[in-house]
Amino acid sequence: MNKKKKKYTYISIMQIISALLILLLHSNPDNVSSVVMSKGWYRIFYFILYQIRVDHIALVVFMGISGMLCTLSSTNLWERKSYLEYVKRRALRLLLPYIVINILLYLPKALLNDYMQADTQLSVKFFLNMITNPRSGVSANLWFLPTLFWLSVMSPILQKIAKYEKLWVRYTFMALFVLIHCLPDVTNTLALNDVKKYLMFYYLGMLINKQIIDFSYTQIRYILLLLGCGLIGFVITLYFHDNLFVDTIYLCFGGIVVFTLSLLLERFFYENKEPYLGDKTMSIYLLSFPVTTAIDIIFGVLGINTIITVICMFLFGLCIPVIIHILFNRFCEKIGRKLPVLA
Repeated sequence: MNKKKKKYTYISIMQIISALLILLLHSNPDNVSSVVMSKGWYRIFYFILYQIRVDHIALVVFMGISGMLCTLSSTNLWERKSYLEYVKRRALRLLLPYIVINILLYLPKALLNDYMQADTQLSVKFFLNMITNPRSGVSANLWFLPTLFWLSVMSPILQKIAKYEKLWVRYTFMALFVLIHCLPDVTNTLALNDVKKYLMFYYLGMLINKQIIDFSYTQIRYILLLLGCGLIGFVITLYFHDNLFVDTIYLCFGGIVVFTLSLLLERFFYENKEPYLGDKTMSIYLLSFPVTTAIDIIFGVLGINTIITVICMFLFGLCIPVIIHILFNRFCEKIGRKLPVLA
């Protein structure tokens, strides 16, 4: 395995951890984020996951990875061809799945409204509001797609800042993005609140440069030291994250823990191979929620035991997107063309 590919393995592991954590939280038919710890071990399990905000940590890692991959690419599409071509590709990969999945779920969810948590109306006004306000759509968990699209649109400028020779310029902008993150929300339209919230983490991923990765990867004791500091900081800030600034630090510590664990897993288990799910995480992000929603509805109608429902939601939410990903890639190979959606 060549050196460049080896350095990307830890990113694949981070992608897998983030995707599995999000899937685990979506495999929750009772929405127990605020339920008192009682009536079943699975309720206690989900209660703990929500208390430590695993979903937010997973999304911070996801956004950081996206920025990291953008910076680690030797040449970007906007440099090889044009900025418009780059935006077009990102729209096909991010906005097209967002719109298609929302449309496919819209009518079934409206017809089965009694079994769903959201109030879905059959009207043009509701449909337009659903598309332009990702958090209020029938598939609200896909809000990260338009958010990532807008961050991608800003990537050429952000990358130039992140690679600027003078360090004070890089970290002045980092401080600016932290300030933007802490500002009050403005509007959910076009996912602008989420762009404001995750811009700093996207840019922070860009700042993790080659020197840091080389240093951490070759020195196991420094990885363990960083992991220890991350865990200590994570536990301390856990009790004070009601404050927005402290909460931001808390999420960063969570990201550090995932980052260092990924480096350790790469070092001891994936030094000479790529993890199987590494290239399938986007398919899991995109398709797991519709699958888990369908299982939730069907098993709810049939009155199947909740624990069995939880297990099946997770397993089907993992296996079906992976199968679709494999079939989609085989189709692309057959037609001799790589389509920028699940590929």
